[in-house]
Amino acid sequence: AVVSTQSTGDRGLKMIAESFKQSCSSSLLSLTLDRCTNIKPEGWACFSDLLCHLVMLQELSLSETAIPLESIWTPLLHGCVGQIKKLNLSHTKFSVNKNNTTSTCCNKVNRFIVPCQDLNYIDLSGCKLPSDVLKLLISGLSDNILLTDVFLNLSLCELGISGIRLLASQLPSLTNVTSLILKGNEGEGELATLLAAMHGHKGVKHLDISDNFNKTK
Repeated sequence: AVVSTQSTGDRGLKMIAESFKQSCSSSLLSLTLDRCTNIKPEGWACFSDLLCHLVMLQELSLSETAIPLESIWTPLLHGCVGQIKKLNLSHTKFSVNKNNTTSTCCNKVNRFIVPCQDLNYIDLSGCKLPSDVLKLLISGLSDNILLTDVFLNLSLCELGISGIRLLASQLPSLTNVTSLILKGNEGEGELATLLAAMHGHKGVKHLDISDNFNKTK
């Protein structure tokens, strides 16, 4: 099912959520709700309830929506955690200043990732991840022994030097990620550390570190 339009507002989202919940909550395999920017708390509450019932969902795309990033993980945990394969949350945003949402978000990320059974595609590009959220995301992936061949897109997340350093330190345990996209994170100062951590690493086969270099040098 594809609902990809900027004009889908709160009322439309509530109608869609109720319709899907009644007709296909146990059979829907793919849902795209990209670029829906007019969502308010009441509409998200209805959609969140729908996600809790989509137990067979394998692919979900919420790219560039107004849905708060920190509120997505718990409905997925209650719904499709055993089936989800592809998750695209690119360019979704925290509802308030990202430094103030860390405590409410990072543990939810970890609790969702750890029990996933088939997840092999995670797109968080442009989400501006705080370091604590990044740490718990990596921890969840490292602790999950069921996942293999994971594509992880962390481009344009404003990781900076500290985020790249954190990734480098955790890379040895991140054996189930085979594609790691780190474009545009302003991490030039720690790329050497990251590349050193790649030596002998048996997981990552494709690494994209483009657009991390200071072009004025």
